[in-house]
Amino acid sequence: MNPVNLFSSILAKPYLLLMVAIFTYHFFIKYKECGDVMESLKYAGRITLL
Repeated sequence: MNPVNLFSSILAKPYLLLMVAIFTYHFFIKYKECGDVMESLKYAGRITLL
């Protein structure tokens, strides 16, 4: 089973929206810091999944 579908079916939509907001926030913080998109995506992904 797809982990994203499992997550959204168990915990409902508000938690998914919260994760998107956290990801976007950390992405832009890191992007303003270093200017590299790939590095910012990796950083935001790590922080969001913690």
